Amino acid sequence: MYDAKLWTKNYEKGVPENVNYQGQLIQQTLDAAAAKYPNKVAVRMLLKYLPLGLAIQSKMSYSELAEATDRFAAALHNLGVKQGDRVSVMLPNIPQQVVAFYGILKAGCVVVNTNPTYTPREIEHQLADSGAETIVMLSSLYSRLEQVKAKTPIKRVIITDVPDPLGFPFNRLVEK
Repeated sequence: MYDAKLWTKNYEKGVPENVNYQGQLIQQTLDAAAAKYPNKVAVRMLLKYLPLGLAIQSKMSYSELAEATDRFAAALHNLGVKQGDRVSVMLPNIPQQVVAFYGILKAGCVVVNTNPTYTPREIEHQLADSGAETIVMLSSLYSRLEQVKAKTPIKRVIITDVPDPLGFPFNRLVEK
C-alpha cells in the first residue's frame, strides 16, 4: 500500500505536516514567517560532492530571505518588469530559486517554472506559450536559450550561478 505522506518521515524535528495559510498569499506567508522567526533557517544549501571530500553549507534565515526577495522584486521593477508580467525561473533547487520565486510574486508577476533540463526546443515552446519576457537562469544554461531566444518573447535574462550564495573562499571551490 502506498503512503501518500511518505516524505513526512524525513521532515526535520518541529516541522508540521500541514500549514494553515489562513487565506494569505504565499508571499505574505513568507513575510509573516520572517516577522515571527527572523533568525530561523529558511533555506539551506549543502554541497557535498566537492574536491577533497569537502562539504560546504549555505544558510539563509527567514529575515534574510524576506529581504532578498524584496530586493529582487525591486530589481525586477527597475529592469522594467511590470505587474502581471510573466517571469520564467529556470533554476534547480538552489537558494536563488527560492529568492526568485518569492521576489517575482512580490513584484506582482506570474512565475513560469521552467525545467532546467529542458532542451532548446522545449524552452522555446514554453517561453513562447507563456509569454515570459524575463528569465532567471544559471549561466551554464544560457547556451540553450541563446539557440532559440529570437523565437521567444524574452527581453531580459538574469544570470546566477550555484556558488553565488557561498562566501569567499568557498565560492571559488565550486565549478560553474
